[in-house]
Amino acid sequence: MTVFRMKYFPFILCCSFVFITAGFIPDFTAKLPQQASIESTRRCPQPLTWKIGAIDPRFDINRETLKNMMADIGDLWSNAAGMNLIVYSDSGRVTINFIYGREQKITNSERQLSQRIDQLKLQHRSLEHRYESVFYSHEDQLDEYDRKLEAYKNQVEEYNWLILRRSDASVVEDLENERLIKFKKRIKSLKDELKILEKTLNDEAKKLAQLSGQLDDAANRVNKLIFSYNDRFGSARTFYQGVYIDDLNHQKINIHEYENTDKLRLVLAHEAGHALGLSHVSNPTSIMYFKMEYQNEQTLQLSKEDIRAIRDLCNSQGGR
Repeated sequence: MTVFRMKYFPFILCCSFVFITAGFIPDFTAKLPQQASIESTRRCPQPLTWKIGAIDPRFDINRETLKNMMADIGDLWSNAAGMNLIVYSDSGRVTINFIYGREQKITNSERQLSQRIDQLKLQHRSLEHRYESVFYSHEDQLDEYDRKLEAYKNQVEEYNWLILRRSDASVVEDLENERLIKFKKRIKSLKDELKILEKTLNDEAKKLAQLSGQLDDAANRVNKLIFSYNDRFGSARTFYQGVYIDDLNHQKINIHEYENTDKLRLVLAHEAGHALGLSHVSNPTSIMYFKMEYQNEQTLQLSKEDIRAIRDLCNSQGGR
């Protein structure tokens, strides 16, 4: 066996050289995902064309919205590179699909929990307004009660003084009898008003105590749901919502879930970056950072690292 190897080794080496130079070496990486060989799709000198594939109807997205969103994303990357990078075409190379699965179900659960928290917050706020309204009304009623109680005391004191004067026969007059009758009526009226106010104050005090308990319960429900939400969804997540795949025969961006259009735009911009040939960068505010965490979703913009990456990529491919 050793003799055979030594004898035919020059011939084997020569054949290997011929196969290599002729380009017949088999491609063992053809079936690997694009993230493993991202260099192969760098094509900045020519625009990256894309098309719409399958969209599961359970996603709240339509073709026109997706086109407009991708047009904005194309402008974002193109302006940074100084050349047209992303273009829609009915026969585009990269297909964007929306595939409904476990991820979107989790997102729907997240959205429902978030909506439930918002509803409870509104209920809590409504209870706060009711409590404040009853509280200030109670305070006004207390002030009125104090004023009428003071008036009642003054009237009773003056009435008692007239009774004392009346007990002295030398000062009894018909006019004083009339004054006593008027005082007695006024005192009775004030006493009746005080009773009504006392009942109102007691009712409001009970209502305040009830509202206070409801406020505590509502606050506890909100806090429990917030804790549950943060426990399930609060941590920073990688860009698992979408993935760019290149098997050398088919290139596609598969979107598996999104919470809202702002987050969807961020995911598409990130995966479009991969389709252009970009890898992840280290700045957490960058679109090409590996996590959705500190990016400005409402006003999507490239970081210095994003811009440097796309310019370096396009310049290395013969771009401007």
